[in-house]
Amino acid sequence: MKYILLIIISIFTVYLFGQIEFDLDFSFDEIEPNDLLIDLWLDDLNNNGISEIIVTYRNFQNNSWKLVQYDQNGDVLSVKNQYLQEGYNFHKGMVFNLDGSTYMAVTYEYQLLTSPYEWINYLHFKIYDWDTFALVDSISYEIGDYYEGGGNSFFTRFIKPIEIQNEQYIYLGLKRYEFTDDGMDGFYIYNTELKKYNFDNNTLTMIEEIDLGGNSLITFDNFNNLITIDFSKHDWYYGGGVYSGNNVSYNLNKLSFNYPANITEVFQISGSMSSSSIGSTVYTNYPSNICFLNNNDYNYNNYGLLFCYKKKDSDYGNRVNFRNFTPDISDTLWTNYETNIGFDNISASTCVNVNNEDHYVMYFRENYLEVRNRINGNITYNQTSSINPFSVQRKLNGELIFLTEREDETGCDVYVLNEEIQVSVDNNQLSYLNYKLQNFPNPFNPTTTIKFSIPEKSKIELTVYNIKGQKIKTLAHNEFTKGYHSIIWNGDDESGEPVSSGIYLYKLNVNSKTEAVKKCLLLK
Repeated sequence: MKYILLIIISIFTVYLFGQIEFDLDFSFDEIEPNDLLIDLWLDDLNNNGISEIIVTYRNFQNNSWKLVQYDQNGDVLSVKNQYLQEGYNFHKGMVFNLDGSTYMAVTYEYQLLTSPYEWINYLHFKIYDWDTFALVDSISYEIGDYYEGGGNSFFTRFIKPIEIQNEQYIYLGLKRYEFTDDGMDGFYIYNTELKKYNFDNNTLTMIEEIDLGGNSLITFDNFNNLITIDFSKHDWYYGGGVYSGNNVSYNLNKLSFNYPANITEVFQISGSMSSSSIGSTVYTNYPSNICFLNNNDYNYNNYGLLFCYKKKDSDYGNRVNFRNFTPDISDTLWTNYETNIGFDNISASTCVNVNNEDHYVMYFRENYLEVRNRINGNITYNQTSSINPFSVQRKLNGELIFLTEREDETGCDVYVLNEEIQVSVDNNQLSYLNYKLQNFPNPFNPTTTIKFSIPEKSKIELTVYNIKGQKIKTLAHNEFTKGYHSIIWNGDDESGEPVSSGIYLYKLNVNSKTEAVKKCLLLK
């Protein structure tokens, strides 16, 4: 009885009293034309308890970079600007505070020309005083040669200042690549690495080089490890580009603070792609859009790490995977493969309160948003969204701001929630947002009826998959008229053989676009 009750509760959906709406709070402009936004975060550099928006820009037209401090009205408080010498390229900039003083950490790529078509790539890592912009200390590394037909290069993925036991450390994530190209055949090998520095007495010292974890990094209060993502990719082609492909791998790692760092691989995602000019492109579990979802998280130790990625496969199509780990990321709490807002890349995410409860995340894909319960992984709510933010930040007072870039790329608009998010349990609401896709009975044995509604005449494909994403049966693949429709699934595969008990997913494609995915349970 308890088991049946839990199932009934889990298949309830929730609906919102109205939609989630956003109000424009203020805007801010770029400093000069052709400024390209590189990074954005909130800080309190004025030490007055009020968050400021800090933005780094790069300008390719005049080979300059700038770090700009905006107030909450969008007015410029300060600008740090630097025009670079020939051969220098700005990568990343970050601000940190140490013993009451504020510093800027900046990375550059420097190309030392050795012949008209050859040069040596260097990483220059520099620390500046915030108030005077005077150089405090710097370190340089040779990355490798770059020449016609091959070489080595790199890009800075992140600069992360972290205070550990009253010591200031700076972690630098790099993506490095090596390539060979003779005009007919070639390859590119991409890897990431992590560099750890100590900054003490105005001196920058390299502590350790770590081969893993340079793609992205996240930390949480009261968790004595870094959480990192490592990336590797091997691109290849031959026959003048007639045949090409790549193998991709991402690793989720736990990295200790101590020296030397202990690295524990938690989870790996890998796949491949191959194509030819005389045939089709074949994807095999090809991963992309790897991201952490619990940004702005005040409750990590209660609910753990929420991790998301998508895969593309020529046999199974696009799939998503939401995976929640325990706070020490030693075990998986739940995995969920459902989404009602398609398979575009997640552009931004944040932890949010729903009904004044703190165990939810909200994320955006193109013109849609979805809210998910962190405790059980269930989708709480989804809708079309009036905004598509590239970043969500939390101010010191706890208020969330949602940042969007203007279409003309002259600046950003900053939005806030119109009101607190409130939902109510009701299994008859919100279905219009996912084409009223549902099945009854659920759980079922041996048959269930899948229902959906479409607003106009459309080409429909309704397909059943197992929990691994393997296609079980196509129930419909033809044109349907406007209105409600129902299709019976007899719990069998394409050959008519009964399938085993378990959880199955059914996906609705409308005019070749995935519009909804739902879950059903076959109990024998």
